[in-house]
Amino acid sequence: MLDARARRAIPLIAAALTVIVVAGLIYLRPAAPASAVVKGPPTVPIVPALYSVSYDFISPSVGWAVAVERQGSPRVWVYQTTDGARTWQGRFTGHDAMGGSATIHFFDRDHGLLYAGVLYRTNDGGAHWSVISLPEGTPNFVFASATRGWAVVSEFDQQATTHLYSTVDGGLFWHRVDSSPPPGAALWGRALPMTLGFRSDGEGWTGTEESSPTVYSTRDGGGSWRAIALPMPARVTPTPGGKGFFGYNTFVVLLPVNGVVAQVGDGFGNTWMFTSFDRGQSWRSISPPPSPAELSDLSFVDSRHWWASRWDNLFKTSDAGQTWTPVATVTPDISGDWTFGPAQVIDAKHAWLVMSSVNRRNAATGLMMTSDGGLNWTAANVPKPG
Repeated sequence: MLDARARRAIPLIAAALTVIVVAGLIYLRPAAPASAVVKGPPTVPIVPALYSVSYDFISPSVGWAVAVERQGSPRVWVYQTTDGARTWQGRFTGHDAMGGSATIHFFDRDHGLLYAGVLYRTNDGGAHWSVISLPEGTPNFVFASATRGWAVVSEFDQQATTHLYSTVDGGLFWHRVDSSPPPGAALWGRALPMTLGFRSDGEGWTGTEESSPTVYSTRDGGGSWRAIALPMPARVTPTPGGKGFFGYNTFVVLLPVNGVVAQVGDGFGNTWMFTSFDRGQSWRSISPPPSPAELSDLSFVDSRHWWASRWDNLFKTSDAGQTWTPVATVTPDISGDWTFGPAQVIDAKHAWLVMSSVNRRNAATGLMMTSDGGLNWTAANVPKPG
Protein backbone atom coordinates (compact mmCIF):
# COMPACT_ATOMS: atom_id res chain seq x y z
CA MET A 1 0.00 0.00 0.00
CA LEU A 2 1.26 3.43 -0.89
CA ASP A 3 0.75 6.18 1.56
CA ALA A 4 -0.97 9.37 0.49
CA ARG A 5 2.28 11.23 -0.12
CA ALA A 6 3.57 8.54 -2.51
CA ARG A 7 0.26 8.42 -4.36
CA ARG A 8 0.47 12.18 -4.93
CA ALA A 9 4.00 11.84 -6.36
CA ILE A 10 2.96 9.37 -9.09
CA PRO A 11 1.13 11.94 -11.26
CA LEU A 12 4.06 14.34 -10.87
CA ILE A 13 6.54 11.66 -12.00
CA ALA A 14 4.30 10.67 -14.88
CA ALA A 15 4.02 14.28 -15.93
CA ALA A 16 7.80 14.67 -15.81
CA LEU A 17 8.28 11.53 -17.90
CA THR A 18 5.78 12.84 -20.41
CA VAL A 19 7.75 16.06 -20.71
CA ILE A 20 10.99 14.16 -21.20
CA VAL A 21 9.48 11.85 -23.83
CA VAL A 22 7.87 14.72 -25.69
CA ALA A 23 11.09 16.69 -25.53
CA GLY A 24 12.94 13.68 -26.84
CA LEU A 25 10.51 13.29 -29.67
CA ILE A 26 10.89 16.94 -30.51
CA TYR A 27 14.69 16.61 -30.44
CA LEU A 28 14.71 13.48 -32.61
CA ARG A 29 12.28 14.80 -35.18
CA PRO A 30 14.23 15.86 -38.28
CA ALA A 31 14.32 19.57 -38.93
CA ALA A 32 12.31 20.95 -41.76
CA PRO A 33 14.44 21.12 -44.93
CA ALA A 34 15.99 24.52 -45.51
CA SER A 35 15.49 26.26 -48.81
CA ALA A 36 17.99 24.97 -51.38
CA VAL A 37 20.89 27.42 -51.96
CA VAL A 38 22.13 27.50 -55.54
CA LYS A 39 25.57 28.99 -55.89
CA GLY A 40 26.50 30.61 -59.17
CA PRO A 41 29.98 30.69 -60.69
CA PRO A 42 32.47 32.66 -58.62
CA THR A 43 33.08 36.24 -59.58
CA VAL A 44 36.48 37.21 -60.89
CA PRO A 45 38.73 39.82 -59.27
CA ILE A 46 39.10 42.46 -61.96
CA VAL A 47 41.04 45.55 -62.83
CA PRO A 48 38.45 48.05 -64.14
CA ALA A 49 38.56 49.14 -67.77
CA LEU A 50 39.84 52.52 -66.62
CA TYR A 51 43.28 50.92 -66.18
CA SER A 52 45.58 48.79 -68.31
CA VAL A 53 47.76 46.33 -66.44
CA SER A 54 50.79 44.15 -67.27
CA TYR A 55 52.36 41.38 -65.18
CA ASP A 56 55.68 39.58 -64.82
CA PHE A 57 56.47 36.57 -62.62
CA ILE A 58 59.92 35.16 -61.87
CA SER A 59 58.53 32.27 -59.77
CA PRO A 60 55.12 30.83 -58.89
CA SER A 61 55.03 33.06 -55.82
CA VAL A 62 56.96 36.23 -56.76
CA GLY A 63 55.68 38.63 -59.38
CA TRP A 64 55.05 42.26 -60.24
CA ALA A 65 52.28 44.22 -61.91
CA VAL A 66 52.19 47.67 -63.46
CA ALA A 67 48.91 49.55 -63.92
CA VAL A 68 48.34 52.70 -65.94
CA GLU A 69 45.30 54.93 -66.02
CA ARG A 70 44.03 54.98 -69.60
CA GLN A 71 42.61 58.48 -69.23
CA GLY A 72 43.07 61.26 -66.76
CA SER A 73 46.23 61.80 -64.76
CA PRO A 74 49.32 60.22 -66.37
CA ARG A 75 50.23 57.95 -63.47
CA VAL A 76 51.64 54.46 -63.23
CA TRP A 77 51.48 52.13 -60.23
CA VAL A 78 53.80 49.20 -59.51
CA TYR A 79 52.76 46.32 -57.25
CA GLN A 80 54.49 43.20 -55.99
CA THR A 81 53.21 39.83 -54.80
CA THR A 82 55.19 37.28 -52.82
CA ASP A 83 52.37 34.78 -52.29
CA GLY A 84 51.31 33.83 -55.80
CA ALA A 85 48.93 36.76 -56.40
CA ARG A 86 46.90 36.24 -53.24
CA THR A 87 47.86 39.73 -52.14
CA TRP A 88 49.53 42.71 -53.82
CA GLN A 89 51.56 45.48 -52.19
CA GLY A 90 52.14 48.88 -53.73
CA ARG A 91 55.80 49.57 -54.44
CA PHE A 92 55.99 52.65 -56.64
CA THR A 93 53.97 55.42 -58.24
CA GLY A 94 55.49 57.12 -61.26
CA HIS A 95 54.77 59.08 -64.40
CA ASP A 96 53.29 57.61 -67.57
CA ALA A 97 54.54 59.31 -70.71
CA MET A 98 53.33 56.67 -73.16
CA GLY A 99 49.60 57.25 -73.15
CA GLY A 100 47.87 54.49 -71.25
CA SER A 101 50.15 51.44 -71.35
CA ALA A 102 53.31 50.19 -69.69
CA THR A 103 55.44 47.05 -69.44
CA ILE A 104 57.48 45.58 -66.61
CA HIS A 105 60.20 42.92 -66.56
CA PHE A 106 62.37 41.50 -63.78
CA PHE A 107 65.58 39.54 -64.26
CA ASP A 108 65.67 38.33 -60.65
CA ARG A 109 64.20 39.37 -57.29
CA ASP A 110 66.16 42.63 -57.21
CA HIS A 111 66.71 43.87 -60.76
CA GLY A 112 63.91 45.01 -63.01
CA LEU A 113 62.86 47.46 -65.71
CA LEU A 114 59.67 49.47 -66.14
CA TYR A 115 58.81 51.24 -69.38
CA ALA A 116 55.99 53.77 -69.56
CA GLY A 117 57.30 56.08 -72.25
CA VAL A 118 60.11 56.67 -69.76
CA LEU A 119 62.46 53.85 -68.76
CA TYR A 120 62.87 53.13 -65.05
CA ARG A 121 65.07 50.58 -63.33
CA THR A 122 65.27 49.14 -59.82
CA ASN A 123 68.05 47.33 -58.00
CA ASP A 124 66.15 46.59 -54.78
CA GLY A 125 63.13 44.58 -55.83
CA GLY A 126 60.99 47.56 -56.76
CA ALA A 127 61.26 49.53 -53.52
CA HIS A 128 63.02 52.37 -55.36
CA TRP A 129 63.08 53.28 -59.06
CA SER A 130 65.25 55.67 -61.04
CA VAL A 131 64.84 57.05 -64.56
CA ILE A 132 67.47 55.93 -67.06
CA SER A 133 68.07 57.44 -70.45
CA LEU A 134 67.42 55.96 -73.87
CA PRO A 135 69.24 57.19 -76.98
CA GLU A 136 67.06 59.95 -78.41
CA GLY A 137 64.20 58.57 -76.36
CA THR A 138 63.72 55.61 -78.69
CA PRO A 139 61.14 53.02 -77.66
CA ASN A 140 63.02 50.33 -79.61
CA PHE A 141 65.29 48.64 -77.08
CA VAL A 142 66.01 45.25 -75.59
CA PHE A 143 67.87 44.20 -72.44
CA ALA A 144 69.50 40.77 -72.24
CA SER A 145 70.35 41.25 -68.56
CA ALA A 146 70.05 43.88 -65.88
CA THR A 147 73.20 45.58 -67.20
CA ARG A 148 73.49 44.83 -70.91
CA GLY A 149 71.08 46.30 -73.44
CA TRP A 150 70.72 47.58 -77.00
CA ALA A 151 68.62 50.31 -78.62
CA VAL A 152 67.82 51.19 -82.22
CA VAL A 153 67.32 54.77 -83.38
CA SER A 154 65.64 55.33 -86.74
CA GLU A 155 65.98 58.56 -88.66
CA PHE A 156 63.63 59.37 -91.52
CA ASP A 157 64.97 62.22 -93.61
CA GLN A 158 65.32 61.73 -97.36
CA GLN A 159 66.00 58.07 -96.66
CA ALA A 160 65.59 55.90 -93.61
CA THR A 161 68.77 55.27 -91.62
CA THR A 162 69.20 53.37 -88.38
CA HIS A 163 71.81 53.42 -85.66
CA LEU A 164 72.49 50.81 -83.01
CA TYR A 165 73.48 51.72 -79.44
CA SER A 166 74.51 49.50 -76.54
CA THR A 167 74.98 49.80 -72.79
CA VAL A 168 76.89 47.67 -70.30
CA ASP A 169 75.82 49.49 -67.12
CA GLY A 170 72.06 49.20 -67.20
CA GLY A 171 71.42 52.27 -69.30
CA LEU A 172 73.46 54.85 -67.41
CA PHE A 173 75.65 55.33 -70.48
CA TRP A 174 75.06 54.36 -74.10
CA HIS A 175 77.60 54.21 -76.89
CA ARG A 176 76.92 54.04 -80.59
CA VAL A 177 77.99 50.79 -82.21
CA ASP A 178 80.40 51.47 -85.08
CA SER A 179 78.90 49.17 -87.69
CA SER A 180 75.67 49.88 -89.51
CA PRO A 181 72.67 47.73 -88.63
CA PRO A 182 71.63 45.11 -91.18
CA PRO A 183 69.66 46.13 -94.26
CA GLY A 184 65.98 46.27 -93.49
CA ALA A 185 66.62 47.01 -89.84
CA ALA A 186 64.31 50.01 -90.16
CA LEU A 187 61.55 47.46 -89.62
CA TRP A 188 62.45 47.67 -85.96
CA GLY A 189 59.90 49.96 -84.48
CA ARG A 190 56.94 48.89 -86.65
CA ALA A 191 55.61 46.82 -83.77
CA LEU A 192 56.55 43.56 -85.48
CA PRO A 193 56.78 40.68 -83.00
CA MET A 194 60.20 40.03 -81.55
CA THR A 195 62.33 41.16 -84.46
CA LEU A 196 65.40 41.99 -82.38
CA GLY A 197 66.94 39.77 -79.73
CA PHE A 198 70.25 39.65 -77.86
CA ARG A 199 71.93 37.44 -75.32
CA SER A 200 74.17 38.83 -72.60
CA ASP A 201 77.27 37.42 -74.34
CA GLY A 202 76.62 39.62 -77.39
CA GLU A 203 74.90 37.10 -79.64
CA GLY A 204 72.11 38.87 -81.47
CA TRP A 205 69.47 38.17 -84.12
CA THR A 206 67.06 40.17 -86.18
CA GLY A 207 64.52 39.55 -88.90
CA THR A 208 64.21 41.69 -91.98
CA GLU A 209 62.44 42.09 -95.33
CA GLU A 210 64.36 41.06 -98.43
CA SER A 211 63.86 39.40 -101.81
CA SER A 212 64.83 36.02 -100.35
CA PRO A 213 64.24 34.61 -96.85
CA THR A 214 67.08 36.03 -94.77
CA VAL A 215 67.91 36.70 -91.13
CA TYR A 216 70.93 38.45 -89.63
CA SER A 217 73.12 37.45 -86.72
CA THR A 218 75.93 39.02 -84.71
CA ARG A 219 78.34 37.50 -82.21
CA ASP A 220 80.00 40.69 -81.00
CA GLY A 221 77.10 42.77 -79.72
CA GLY A 222 76.26 44.30 -83.08
CA GLY A 223 79.77 45.26 -84.15
CA SER A 224 79.41 43.09 -87.23
CA TRP A 225 76.48 41.24 -88.79
CA ARG A 226 76.24 38.34 -91.20
CA ALA A 227 73.34 37.48 -93.47
CA ILE A 228 71.99 33.95 -93.11
CA ALA A 229 69.80 32.49 -95.85
CA LEU A 230 66.87 30.41 -94.70
CA PRO A 231 65.77 27.32 -96.63
CA MET A 232 62.84 27.52 -99.02
CA PRO A 233 60.28 24.74 -98.46
CA ALA A 234 59.50 22.62 -101.51
CA ARG A 235 55.81 23.45 -101.25
CA VAL A 236 56.47 27.17 -101.68
CA THR A 237 57.39 28.55 -105.09
CA PRO A 238 59.77 31.53 -105.06
CA THR A 239 58.01 34.59 -106.47
CA PRO A 240 60.54 37.44 -106.49
CA GLY A 241 59.33 40.19 -108.79
CA GLY A 242 55.88 38.65 -109.08
CA LYS A 243 52.74 40.72 -109.07
CA GLY A 244 51.98 41.93 -105.57
CA PHE A 245 55.25 40.54 -104.20
CA PHE A 246 57.05 42.83 -101.76
CA GLY A 247 59.64 40.44 -100.36
CA TYR A 248 59.89 37.90 -97.59
CA ASN A 249 59.36 39.02 -93.99
CA THR A 250 61.36 37.17 -91.35
CA PHE A 251 61.01 37.20 -87.58
CA VAL A 252 63.36 35.67 -85.05
CA VAL A 253 62.72 34.49 -81.49
CA LEU A 254 65.56 33.53 -79.15
CA LEU A 255 65.11 30.30 -77.19
CA PRO A 256 66.25 30.01 -73.56
CA VAL A 257 70.02 29.51 -73.23
CA ASN A 258 70.56 28.35 -76.82
CA GLY A 259 68.79 28.22 -80.16
CA VAL A 260 66.50 30.41 -82.24
CA VAL A 261 63.17 30.13 -84.02
CA ALA A 262 62.83 31.85 -87.40
CA GLN A 263 59.54 32.44 -89.20
CA VAL A 264 59.19 33.43 -92.85
CA GLY A 265 56.15 35.02 -94.50
CA ASP A 266 55.78 35.77 -98.19
CA GLY A 267 52.93 38.27 -98.12
CA PHE A 268 50.49 35.81 -99.72
CA GLY A 269 49.55 34.11 -96.49
CA ASN A 270 52.25 31.43 -96.63
CA THR A 271 54.39 31.03 -93.51
CA TRP A 272 57.00 28.49 -92.51
CA MET A 273 59.31 28.09 -89.52
CA PHE A 274 62.75 26.72 -88.67
CA THR A 275 64.95 26.16 -85.64
CA SER A 276 68.72 26.33 -85.36
CA PHE A 277 70.83 25.26 -82.41
CA ASP A 278 74.23 25.96 -83.96
CA ARG A 279 73.92 29.73 -84.51
CA GLY A 280 72.48 29.41 -87.97
CA GLN A 281 74.87 26.91 -89.54
CA SER A 282 72.00 24.49 -90.08
CA TRP A 283 68.22 24.80 -89.96
CA ARG A 284 65.47 22.31 -89.32
CA SER A 285 61.91 22.82 -90.47
CA ILE A 286 59.30 22.75 -87.71
CA SER A 287 55.54 22.79 -87.55
CA PRO A 288 54.05 26.16 -86.71
CA PRO A 289 51.84 26.35 -83.62
CA PRO A 290 48.41 24.89 -84.36
CA SER A 291 45.70 27.42 -85.18
CA PRO A 292 44.64 29.74 -83.69
CA ALA A 293 48.02 30.14 -81.95
CA GLU A 294 50.71 32.23 -83.64
CA LEU A 295 54.44 32.85 -83.32
CA SER A 296 53.89 35.65 -80.81
CA ASP A 297 51.93 33.23 -78.58
CA LEU A 298 54.92 31.00 -77.87
CA SER A 299 56.25 30.74 -74.34
CA PHE A 300 59.22 28.56 -73.36
CA VAL A 301 59.93 26.28 -70.42
CA ASP A 302 63.33 25.57 -71.96
CA SER A 303 64.79 25.34 -75.45
CA ARG A 304 62.72 22.27 -76.37
CA HIS A 305 59.59 22.45 -74.21
CA TRP A 306 57.24 25.17 -75.46
CA TRP A 307 53.66 26.25 -74.91
CA ALA A 308 51.45 27.90 -77.53
CA SER A 309 48.04 29.24 -76.51
CA ARG A 310 45.36 31.58 -77.73
CA TRP A 311 41.87 32.01 -76.33
CA ASP A 312 41.15 28.72 -74.54
CA ASN A 313 43.34 26.55 -76.79
CA LEU A 314 46.64 25.25 -75.39
CA PHE A 315 49.25 23.20 -77.23
CA LYS A 316 52.62 21.88 -76.08
CA THR A 317 55.76 20.56 -77.75
CA SER A 318 58.62 18.65 -76.13
CA ASP A 319 60.77 18.39 -79.27
CA ALA A 320 61.27 22.06 -80.19
CA GLY A 321 58.27 22.33 -82.46
CA GLN A 322 58.52 19.09 -84.41
CA THR A 323 55.21 17.87 -82.99
CA TRP A 324 52.45 19.56 -81.01
CA THR A 325 50.05 18.01 -78.50
CA PRO A 326 46.75 19.64 -77.52
CA VAL A 327 46.15 20.03 -73.80
CA ALA A 328 42.62 19.36 -72.56
CA THR A 329 42.22 22.53 -70.58
CA VAL A 330 39.27 22.61 -68.18
CA THR A 331 37.32 25.79 -68.85
CA PRO A 332 37.31 27.76 -65.58
CA ASP A 333 33.93 28.07 -63.87
CA ILE A 334 33.71 31.83 -63.61
CA SER A 335 30.98 34.36 -64.19
CA GLY A 336 31.00 36.66 -67.19
CA ASP A 337 32.18 36.40 -70.77
CA TRP A 338 35.96 36.38 -71.11
CA THR A 339 38.64 35.91 -73.71
CA PHE A 340 41.99 34.47 -72.65
CA GLY A 341 45.38 35.80 -73.70
CA PRO A 342 48.51 33.71 -74.37
CA ALA A 343 49.85 31.72 -71.45
CA GLN A 344 53.14 32.99 -70.01
CA VAL A 345 55.21 30.10 -68.68
CA ILE A 346 56.93 30.31 -65.29
CA ASP A 347 58.05 26.68 -65.20
CA ALA A 348 56.78 23.31 -66.45
CA LYS A 349 53.77 23.39 -64.09
CA HIS A 350 53.09 27.08 -63.50
CA ALA A 351 51.93 29.78 -65.89
CA TRP A 352 49.73 32.87 -65.93
CA LEU A 353 47.62 34.70 -68.46
CA VAL A 354 45.59 37.88 -68.72
CA MET A 355 41.89 37.53 -69.41
CA SER A 356 39.77 40.32 -70.86
CA SER A 357 36.05 40.94 -70.75
CA VAL A 358 34.36 40.76 -74.13
CA ASN A 359 31.98 43.50 -73.02
CA ARG A 360 33.32 46.56 -74.79
CA ARG A 361 31.58 48.89 -72.38
CA ASN A 362 33.37 47.28 -69.48
CA ALA A 363 36.64 45.94 -70.89
CA ALA A 364 37.93 44.83 -67.51
CA THR A 365 40.85 42.43 -67.13
CA GLY A 366 41.62 39.57 -64.77
CA LEU A 367 44.50 37.24 -63.99
CA MET A 368 44.42 33.46 -64.32
CA MET A 369 47.06 31.04 -63.02
CA THR A 370 47.73 27.31 -63.34
CA SER A 371 49.81 25.00 -61.16
CA ASP A 372 49.22 21.73 -63.02
CA GLY A 373 50.68 22.43 -66.44
CA GLY A 374 47.65 24.20 -67.85
CA LEU A 375 44.99 21.56 -67.18
CA ASN A 376 43.16 23.75 -64.70
CA TRP A 377 43.14 27.50 -64.28
CA THR A 378 41.96 29.60 -61.35
CA ALA A 379 41.24 33.29 -61.08
CA ALA A 380 43.93 35.05 -59.05
CA ASN A 381 43.71 38.28 -57.14
CA VAL A 382 44.67 41.50 -58.94
CA PRO A 383 46.07 44.85 -57.76
CA LYS A 384 43.70 47.72 -57.08
CA PRO A 385 45.14 50.87 -58.69
CA GLY A 386 43.92 54.34 -57.96
